[in-house]
Amino acid sequence: MSKEKSLSACSARSVGDQKEVSSILYKYVSAAVGISILRDKVLWTTDPLDFNDPFEVYPIFDKDRCNMAVKSRDKFGELTGAGRIGSDHLSVEKDFPHAITLEELCHQFYFSNITKNYRAICFSKNPVQTVMWSLYADHHKGMVIGFDTNAPSFPQGVRPGGFEVDYLPTREEMCLPLHAYYFKALRDGEAILRAFPSGYVENGGLLVLNDELERQYHEATINMLFKKHDIWKDEQEHRFIYDLRRETQPGLKRVATKGKDGVDVLRDVVQLNDSAVAEIWVGRYFPVEQAKGLFNLLQGGAYSGSKLFWTSLSKTEFKLDFEEVDKLQMSNRYELDTPGLWRGRSR
Repeated sequence: MSKEKSLSACSARSVGDQKEVSSILYKYVSAAVGISILRDKVLWTTDPLDFNDPFEVYPIFDKDRCNMAVKSRDKFGELTGAGRIGSDHLSVEKDFPHAITLEELCHQFYFSNITKNYRAICFSKNPVQTVMWSLYADHHKGMVIGFDTNAPSFPQGVRPGGFEVDYLPTREEMCLPLHAYYFKALRDGEAILRAFPSGYVENGGLLVLNDELERQYHEATINMLFKKHDIWKDEQEHRFIYDLRRETQPGLKRVATKGKDGVDVLRDVVQLNDSAVAEIWVGRYFPVEQAKGLFNLLQGGAYSGSKLFWTSLSKTEFKLDFEEVDKLQMSNRYELDTPGLWRGRSR
């Protein structure tokens, strides 16, 4: 089996070999974000380029892919009289380390394609992971919301049930197919010069349906969106991935919101109903004012079928204890203990 076929087969197995997990998955958020999710009944999706690990979706650029990029560019240069543009680019990289690299050129379309066409929602399978409460739930001042992802209103994206994140020690499986590195200008020119049948392109000397190349590229991209370095494995992450090019995407809609600079930007959100929220976990240092907002929502009848949990630090271990309570118990206990008052200092 060739290296290219081996990598493609590995990617295909990774996409298909997913374990069955509980339908309740957890989102760690700050108190303000959690209240807004419950109040507005929307869950924001994420551009994969904004994942917390900046190298998470970065494909490999091994010798085979580099050779494909260089040789196809050199061939195009010879046909057009522009010279060995692929080889020359590698030489420039060595002399000018801050110049854009051939690898970056080859991946420009990949990254623009991701940010334009794909979104994700990231969950954890564990609601009491102490480090995540600190990192993502505002040092235990936030909350964790458990979503029933099997609820009819929850959009499944490109795969029913989503994807359990695959934690890897290396990036070897983070690969695009070899044809993705064949210089597009050369392929387009060959299609014209050789009068290929409509819908076909050349791929390594073979005529291949353009749709098939697109399918391979899409599958390779999806495959990389649920791969992550194994240093993150304690997060037990699970993702739902959405292809924005789909004509119908029930439960997913695009809304206008204010960006960081105050300019309106379009964001893709999942529209929720009460049945999608199965559990609400309140942090040990949940602020008093945010608690009032949460209790007002619950007392008004929202999320009546959801379970409520109070979290606290174990008396003897570095882990969280938790207790299921009803609305009245939580309200009374919160007022008696008032953790947001005695630990009100900001970090």
